Amino acid sequence: MNRYPFLNQLQNRELKTDYSAGELSLRSVAELQRRLDYPDRAYHVIHITGSKGKGSVAMMFSSVLQEAEAGLCVGLYTSPHVVSLEERIQINGEFISETRLNEILEEKIRPEVEKMANSGKLVSFFEALTLAAFVYFAEEKCDFAVIEAGMGGRMDATNICRPCLTVITNISLEHTAQLGTTLEAVAREKAGIIKRDTPLIVGDMPTETLKKVGPIIHGIAQSRRAPDCWAGIHFPCATFPGVELGMPGEHQRKNAAIVAKSADLFRNFLTIENVWDGLKKARLPGRLECVRTAPDVILDAAHNPESVGASVLWLTETYLNRPIHILFACAQDKNWRKMLDMLLQMNPERIIFTEFSASRVESCEKLAEFVRKWGKENDELHENRNDELKDEAGGNGNENGNRNGSDRKAEILTISDPRKALKVAEEGLTPDSVLLVTGSFFLLREMVPYFREKK
Repeated sequence: MNRYPFLNQLQNRELKTDYSAGELSLRSVAELQRRLDYPDRAYHVIHITGSKGKGSVAMMFSSVLQEAEAGLCVGLYTSPHVVSLEERIQINGEFISETRLNEILEEKIRPEVEKMANSGKLVSFFEALTLAAFVYFAEEKCDFAVIEAGMGGRMDATNICRPCLTVITNISLEHTAQLGTTLEAVAREKAGIIKRDTPLIVGDMPTETLKKVGPIIHGIAQSRRAPDCWAGIHFPCATFPGVELGMPGEHQRKNAAIVAKSADLFRNFLTIENVWDGLKKARLPGRLECVRTAPDVILDAAHNPESVGASVLWLTETYLNRPIHILFACAQDKNWRKMLDMLLQMNPERIIFTEFSASRVESCEKLAEFVRKWGKENDELHENRNDELKDEAGGNGNENGNRNGSDRKAEILTISDPRKALKVAEEGLTPDSVLLVTGSFFLLREMVPYFREKK
């Protein structure tokens, strides 16, 4: 981040947990948008939010649009990044360059932000970066921009756009300090992206969740005359039988189903072959990404119970009866207890807890203490864990239950330095072992450069 001195001066809520919903407002970012002459209105926008899968859906949609025979210029704005900030802003799969991003920030964004500051209107890190992306897409004459909301929807900086399509992938509890402590409250915040007369696609959700949030989202859509289309009601939850996806995991088929249904709105220039080819080519770093084989090392940015549940299902099926090792770190504001409970269902041989360089990181000793207590006091959970996995991931449970039928307790280590933790983890592997590195984008940010150096 030192490469972007202007951004470093701005408040970065991505590094904080102790802020409230009351701090969030669109007033400043809307003012900045106006001062820059509404750059996001130079192209068609697809706006995506959701509690999980929104990054994957955004990447899939971008990939599908690029397959159109018309040769579209497609922008993509996502967050957070795995390694470099430039990953967040792409056109046709190419990251914005450091030079170009700095030019836009210093020459276009900074002068207006400083003028606003003189009148008491402050702009945050994410707001400035969002407008930089919008400006870049306009300058490069994009035909479409696929925009992933950062957090929530209603008060997210991306919500100043005027989309031609909105997508809500699903709803689960997250960022409760900012979005609310109930599914209904989170749904209201996510549904804040719905625009008047603009089509809405809603992805698959567990039945109990749908009962709570469905009426809320549908009611908001109706009030804004937005035609809404729901997975499992208006289209199936799984995409075309036999289609090959570029991203592993059964949960990605549900994400692909959203994209396939959404593509119906653009069938005047998208063919079924474009959709198939785009879904096959779509890749997103850090989503069940295998960065090394024999032993296999899997990087997965899952950072909530629902995503972890989906990952565990895929790992259990893909690596049945192979020894599992886990390297884990997590932020304080995440439901890491539930995440660890689900990871323990794979009966790993070893769990190494570490930390990443951000103030919001949870202590590796606290994580380890939970697992030690879990092993002593919660053995009765074994018989019910498969049902929990199914509920959290929204998929099929592992009929074999505990992955190898053993109640063996995992070896637990705490190593606060993530590079040292990875070295120890690798030393304990055999050729048939699988190492899962998971829990946070911040952890992957520490790990990915190491694997790139080793290539």
